[in-house]
Amino acid sequence: MSAQSSQTDDDSDEDGDEDNKASSNARPNQAPSVIGITAPTVLNIGQTGTWKVNAYDPENGSLSYSVDWGNEVAAGLKSLQAEPIFVQTAEFEHAYAAAGTYKVRFTVRDEAGKTTDSSVTVRVRKLQTESVEIRGLEV
Repeated sequence: MSAQSSQTDDDSDEDGDEDNKASSNARPNQAPSVIGITAPTVLNIGQTGTWKVNAYDPENGSLSYSVDWGNEVAAGLKSLQAEPIFVQTAEFEHAYAAAGTYKVRFTVRDEAGKTTDSSVTVRVRKLQTESVEIRGLEV
């Protein structure tokens, strides 16, 4: 499974100018990083899949997670408080009602508003059922 990531960096204020920092020695805020996504690659229609997103904030701040399932259904926002260990994990569950290939996009936002996106693809298929015909059976 491969995941695609992108980061946004928005240090500008309403005027489009860079924000003034309290200290010239202050390290600028860095965007969070997604370091892994555990996700199903194939599901049957109606089958619930579980996606786990592992991310960290270089400043060890709290992170918020959101997901676009690729089928016009959005999951609610999840927020996690920072732990002593930088890596945080958010878990999402979803089931699809129609067959197809969906691009699932996760967005992780830190307390300063910096975001990173990462996506995976899941293929949803119609459940194949087999029928067996038995002839000549007497009861």
